Amino acid sequence: MKPNPKIFLRITAVFFLMVATIVVWETTFFGTLDSSPSSSIAQSGGCNPPPFELAYPPFVAPHDSKEMPTPLPMTIAWEPQLTKGQIQEFDMVRVDGIVARGSDEIWIAARDKLVRFTPSTKDLVSYIIKTSQNILVSPDKLYLSKDNTLWVFSYLEKDRHFFIGRYNPHKDVFENVYDSWSIFAGPISRVIEHDERFFIKMGPRIIQFDLEKGRIDPIIGYGQGYNIHDFAIDSDGKIWMNARKVDEALSFEHYIFQYDSKTGNIREHGVTKTKIGAATLFFDHLGRLWLNAKAWFEIFPNGDSMGYTVFSSPIFVYDSYASGYVLTNAFPIHESLDRFLWFNSSAGVAVLDLDINEWCLMTRFSSPIAEDTDHNIWVTQAGQLYKFPLEP
Repeated sequence: MKPNPKIFLRITAVFFLMVATIVVWETTFFGTLDSSPSSSIAQSGGCNPPPFELAYPPFVAPHDSKEMPTPLPMTIAWEPQLTKGQIQEFDMVRVDGIVARGSDEIWIAARDKLVRFTPSTKDLVSYIIKTSQNILVSPDKLYLSKDNTLWVFSYLEKDRHFFIGRYNPHKDVFENVYDSWSIFAGPISRVIEHDERFFIKMGPRIIQFDLEKGRIDPIIGYGQGYNIHDFAIDSDGKIWMNARKVDEALSFEHYIFQYDSKTGNIREHGVTKTKIGAATLFFDHLGRLWLNAKAWFEIFPNGDSMGYTVFSSPIFVYDSYASGYVLTNAFPIHESLDRFLWFNSSAGVAVLDLDINEWCLMTRFSSPIAEDTDHNIWVTQAGQLYKFPLEP
């Protein structure tokens, strides 16, 4: 049946009005996001329009690419940093993490190698890290602590070996801090420093590493009945988890829990009605807890919370080739100094301007990001390293 153009026009108009609007989960209109400083990205004209003008809301978009307009060209001026020779020599096709230490050290974890790029000299140097048993370490997670120390976390599945290393800039080597067989197993997907401890998401659980005692202890996970997808820590030290209950084996529904590691108390928060599913958690500078690019929690001093749904932006609709145009998930990964929230997705890296509720697609590829002390944003794609200056 041929679609009615008038109906589609009305749907399209309503959809684009909804894109930047936030509503309370109880369906009460709440208004716009809190204001924050404007970014040089928007001021410099760097924000490109959506990759294409959608004729339909993405959830009901036809999966025939011939009916969709051609994507517009990108207008973001990312600056490539590596030569063709460096790209071929270091083979950084799959990058798991980027960390900027100061303004002249960009560290890249790529499969079984760790690489440092020096922007001032354009030098690229590879580091080999081994355990005390001479096992090659493949970095799972890079982390820059509050004292500007670079840390490497890795779980070596074949040897059931857990490794934590610390970079010594005076000797230009990584020192073994924790290097032992582990009773815990699973990939390391999140590290957060709080109160002289590292909290580590390892497989379906959270463990902690005490910097002073040099000891690893379990915090919460399967033993307490939770299969944890992700976590974040608020300013009071309470752990917020996106998790599935182990006793609900046939359900894929995820919930939001608040865990007090000092008292052991667990509190469930009312996200079950939203069908959020597995989500990446992220606290912004206002203390709001984001769940992907779908929702956030406003947390009150008494511990109560209010959930808000974010209407999906059309910039996250992309051509998946196999399934046509689809709406992809976007994951919060960074808040830059200008108070922009950065998200990663299959459609590309995007930013959300909290001042005007505008989404901007910054790349057409997925990438981890880092921000150096000169306020440059760094991403990587197909072995190349790119820089985008936030300052005009």
